[in-house]
Amino acid sequence: IFLGRLVPRKGPMRLLAAIEYLVRNQLTKEPFEVVIAGKGMQSNEMKKFIQKHSLGDVVTMVGYLDESMKPAFLADSDIAAFPSGNGETFGIALMEAMASSRGVVLGGNNSGYAAVVADKRQLVEHDNPKLFAESIAYWLEHASERKEMASKQQKHAATFDIESVGPIILRVYEEALQKRRQS
Repeated sequence: IFLGRLVPRKGPMRLLAAIEYLVRNQLTKEPFEVVIAGKGMQSNEMKKFIQKHSLGDVVTMVGYLDESMKPAFLADSDIAAFPSGNGETFGIALMEAMASSRGVVLGGNNSGYAAVVADKRQLVEHDNPKLFAESIAYWLEHASERKEMASKQQKHAATFDIESVGPIILRVYEEALQKRRQS
């Protein structure tokens, strides 16, 4: 799945290019479907790309999803792809997906996403359709590893939960206040 704004920075066209490469080169025998949720300026361009490359049997665009629908959408995916190339300072979308998904979460190889992934194999070369497609094919064909990665991701995402991070933040503030009082 892809979930996000359909704008260049978020990379939905990068995903379509990888899917086109994967299909054209028959990189997997595993049946799959790609569901793209979101709205944005690239919607029409994406629909034309899907039609031009005969991807209609594989790719479905479902439009905007209400916030209440997103956790179930993520939980239902074997692979969630977020191929942003840049501009991601933290990667909250990846964190949400890792906490919710039953499958592997892939992100574009950028500094914001690299800072939050549980495993570097989650990072994809978003500007290289061949390498991106090969990564998708690998995870499609290795269901047991996908399941292991999902477990690893969920445990990792929990380390960013407010119950884990909150006490640390409070301690840092308390130490800073204590130093200020002493000076």
